[in-house]
This record gives sequence, structure tokens and C-alpha cells, in this order.
Amino acid sequence: MPDPPRTAEEPIDPAALTKLYGDNASKKQGILDKYISQVKEIKTEIYEAYEARDAQEIFFHAHKLKSSSRLVGAITLAEVCAGLETAGRTNDWVMIEKYYAELVPEIDALIRFSEGR
Repeated sequence: MPDPPRTAEEPIDPAALTKLYGDNASKKQGILDKYISQVKEIKTEIYEAYEARDAQEIFFHAHKLKSSSRLVGAITLAEVCAGLETAGRTNDWVMIEKYYAELVPEIDALIRFSEGR
């Protein structure tokens, strides 16, 4: 049975994991749990880099989070990370601040979503 389409409130498209793992609910949940753990770690790493004004570290961590977010279907978060990655690569603090301001609430919504499943 196909997954229901993602709603605007859902930060993860369930079809992304189904595409990779089929209907294996335990496998999908395991991947999602690992991803959420990684998101929490990277959120801290990006915060520390932001506070230190280290654009290259922001670039590095945003790149990691972008890739894994796309894999699990967290497309909005992946798009924010792509912007943050580009801004970090070019040391553009105006854009880093813009995307950082979007990143934190998006991650927080993702964590709340995962805890409610």
C-alpha cells in the first residue's frame, strides 16, 4: 500500500523511505531514528560553528545534513541546508544568517514530528 502524500505540516515525505526500503516498517523506522540522532548532532555542530563565525565548518556540516535529509525525504530541510552550504562555501554571512534562521525551526519541527510518530 502506498504511503499517504506528505502534508505541509510533515517535514518528511514518507514515500522517500518507502522507495528505498519498501513496506519494511521496522527498517524505515530504524533509518529514521538514526537520521534524527544525526540531525541533533549536526544541529549542535552548526550552532557551534555559527557562534564561532566559522563559515567553512558551517559549509561542511550543512553539506552532510543536506545529503542525509534528501535521502529520508526531508526536502525542505535539505533545501535550507543547500542554501547554508553555498553561503558557508562563499563566506557570505548575510546569507548564512538568513539560512541559519530557517534551519533551526525546520530542525525543531522535524524532531517534534519524529517524536510524535
